Amino acid sequence: HQGFDEFEGFVSGNVDYHRHIDQEGYFDWWKRDKKEDETGYLTDLITEDALSFIDRKKEKPFFLVLHHGAPHYPLQDRETPGFRMIGKSNRDQPKQKVDRQAVYSKMVEIMDEGVGRIVSKLEELDLRKNTLIVFCSDNGPAPDGSSGGLRGRKGQVFEGGHRVPGIFNWPGRLPKGEICQVPILTMDLLPTFVSMGGGKIEPKRKLDGIDVTKALEGAATARKPLFWKHGGSLAVRDGDWKLVVTVGKKKKQFLLFNLAKDRNETNNLSAKYPEVMGRLTLLVEQWVKDVTVESPVSQ
Repeated sequence: HQGFDEFEGFVSGNVDYHRHIDQEGYFDWWKRDKKEDETGYLTDLITEDALSFIDRKKEKPFFLVLHHGAPHYPLQDRETPGFRMIGKSNRDQPKQKVDRQAVYSKMVEIMDEGVGRIVSKLEELDLRKNTLIVFCSDNGPAPDGSSGGLRGRKGQVFEGGHRVPGIFNWPGRLPKGEICQVPILTMDLLPTFVSMGGGKIEPKRKLDGIDVTKALEGAATARKPLFWKHGGSLAVRDGDWKLVVTVGKKKKQFLLFNLAKDRNETNNLSAKYPEVMGRLTLLVEQWVKDVTVESPVSQ
């Protein structure tokens, strides 16, 4: 259960929303540690399980992690038929023919409907005021989605690849309508939850994430440089400055952006600010040395 008392859902990702079969042809719907089929649309099943959990745990503090598959591929809404088959690998599975944008939109609507039902359940049980709700995504959009004008998509180190909506809502504690300008990553959730719950993390437990409680309450919060790497590309962000390094077949490309003035990353400032370039390049070199064997920047 990976530290959880209960589990219901899928473990592989990319699961047929109706037949509950993953892309390699394995059945993938679990209750606790046993495979157990359950008729229904994946997003609805996850929502129903969350509602049941809240009902059963309402008398004491609880922690619920709800990971929707939607709107990840395969693109299926409630009316789109299942198509995956047991025992067939991805390349041998039947191919979908759907109106991709229309189905994608419906998948988001169904997920949103489920989130609304969960919020309504908390209100019904008079738990809403003292419950922290966090809504976020894991990465930027696939080609069928929208990055809201940001450069890049899922799998890229530009802002469109990892800058996603994040909502922290706690009526009894967090200020209403506040916009937090501090970058927050999912690795910050653990230390933040522990802090908000009144706990402490032992100093010997070295975590990459930080407690962002004060930032959510509106206070200025400093953090160390942030790094991303995917394939041959990597990036570092330090304050408002961001360096992107892309490694092609013939040459490396260094792109420097000031995100405070250019969050869409359209104006390369590498030639104008050599001192910033040098500082961020050194940060990248040190980080790569710490986490990998070879540095794609220094090769």
